[in-house]
Amino acid sequence: FDITQSGIDKAKRLAERHGVGIDFFRADILDYRLENEFDVIFCSGVLHYVPEDLRGDILDNWKRHTAAGGVNALNVFVEKPYPQAARSRAGTSPELALGRAFRALSRLAVRAVRGGHIRLQQQRSSA
Repeated sequence: FDITQSGIDKAKRLAERHGVGIDFFRADILDYRLENEFDVIFCSGVLHYVPEDLRGDILDNWKRHTAAGGVNALNVFVEKPYPQAARSRAGTSPELALGRAFRALSRLAVRAVRGGHIRLQQQRSSA
């Protein structure tokens, strides 16, 4: 769900492009609580805007409504402690250090598989 129609429209376009069947609807995270069970609950870039006194109730609701073997995938924005600049042959580059960190993190991926199945998979190193 999303509070904005533009968010719903974007999600529908992405689901259609990837051949995934998902039901989308408008709701406000501050007062909406799940009533049905879900295989996947995905939340990105929202929880840090929710007042702290509501977060526990929301997360408990999501846990209670996640199917056995289901997945909760949450992402919040945080202030990032950028690493010290790394040395390269071309000189000092903070982007080089961040690039290495993101490459290491990208080896873990959540892949949506056609047919609506979700599979957690660790990507193999390309090096």
